[in-house]
Amino acid sequence: PTRRSAAVVAAAAAADAEESFERTEDGFFAARARHAPGATLFERASEYNGAVRVVQWGDSGWVSLTFNGIAQGAAFVGADGRALSSVLGSQYLRVMGAAALGYARVNGRDPAGSDARFIFAGLGAGE
Repeated sequence: PTRRSAAVVAAAAAADAEESFERTEDGFFAARARHAPGATLFERASEYNGAVRVVQWGDSGWVSLTFNGIAQGAAFVGADGRALSSVLGSQYLRVMGAAALGYARVNGRDPAGSDARFIFAGLGAGE
């Protein structure tokens, strides 16, 4: 390869690494720090759990749901405004995803098939 093509490959690899980082849990927290306090997309008092907000963190692609100021979930949103299902920004979601795929396979289901549907309900304490 020429010096120019090596530079192009290196630049592409750096961009891929940056994009990969941006779509991780650490990338979410970095976006929150960089774009604090964020832009409120939705806010309403909940009948059951105080203030509910959806916050967009700059142009990073990240939005989060908060209850009483504590992040309870985050999604990475594409240019079309839809959450990217290929981005599981939290470690516990990746673990639940791996467990669900394994469970489906053990039980004779094709996790990549059109009948594959999973719901993940977190019972954690937020941040």
